[in-house]
Amino acid sequence: MYKGRERCRELIEELQSTQALDRQKDRLCEILNSLEGGTVCGTLDFLSKELVRLEDERRAHASALLAERERCMREAAEAGRRQLERNRRREFDEMFKQIVKVNQDSVEAYLEDVINEGIDWMSDKAAKEHILELCDEMDAVSKDASEGTGESAEQELVADIIHNFVLPEVEKHDTRRKIRDREQSYTRNAHASIYEQILDLPSVESSQVTVQEVCIRNEDMQAISVNDTVRRIDNYYLLTSQIIFLCKSIYLFFSFRNKFPNRKKQNP
Repeated sequence: MYKGRERCRELIEELQSTQALDRQKDRLCEILNSLEGGTVCGTLDFLSKELVRLEDERRAHASALLAERERCMREAAEAGRRQLERNRRREFDEMFKQIVKVNQDSVEAYLEDVINEGIDWMSDKAAKEHILELCDEMDAVSKDASEGTGESAEQELVADIIHNFVLPEVEKHDTRRKIRDREQSYTRNAHASIYEQILDLPSVESSQVTVQEVCIRNEDMQAISVNDTVRRIDNYYLLTSQIIFLCKSIYLFFSFRNKFPNRKKQNP
């Protein structure tokens, strides 16, 4: 046995070296396989975790989108309700303002009517009192005048009224009429001089132009004379009406005085 072992030592050593190489190779393969398995396991674990993370992230993103959409919808609904509430509040404010304005206008109109009625009543009362005072003063003056001089005082009063009211008005109208006549005479003279200058100008159709100028001049002169006559008639009519009004006023004054001779005594 020992001889066989010694004899096969080289073969045994060769086999042992071959087996040692195989064992090293197997060990290396095991190490490589373990390393490869660890790497693949780590990679798969990382990928699975990343897949789970991505799914969770996608799910969270979808939830966030749904929440954002829900929030936008709720905000839009709330904005619509706020807008409606704001419009309703604005309408109520405008209605309240209109009601207050109507009430203020009604109160102002009522107060204005009351004040106007009070002013009218006070003015009527003051006017009546003033008229009564004037009537009493006129009664007193007329009574004193009738007691003092009688008919001569009345004639003097009438003469004084005519002298102070009628004659100055007649003089004013006469002065105005004279001024108007003078202005119209100046106007007629100016028109006549203008027509003479026009007639002296040379023209192509002198005869026709002269005839037309003469006709126009005659028509203007006739219109001016008619207007002067109408103005004079109007002035005379106005003066006559004013004189008649003054005479009626004097007549009413004396008739009122004769009708109520003792007004001051009856109404102290």
